[in-house]
Amino acid sequence: ISVVAGLMYFLSPVDAIPDFIPVFGMLDDIAVLAWLMKTLDDELSAFRLWRNRQQPEKLAVVERLPDTPAQLQLQGPKKP
Repeated sequence: ISVVAGLMYFLSPVDAIPDFIPVFGMLDDIAVLAWLMKTLDDELSAFRLWRNRQQPEKLAVVERLPDTPAQLQLQGPKKP
């Protein structure tokens, strides 16, 4: 959601500080970019901590999963 909100702000013609104002016009864009990068870094750090706490057996199961739904359909159901 943060990435989408940040992109929408950049694409929106309405800014907190209009871009045509020299120097100051880019400050709000820089602030949004800094916030977005910090948010992404925090989320990635939280994911890495979670991943590192998982048992190796669980990680092995996840790594064996197909990358796309199409690959899952190609494999078909497993027969006993």
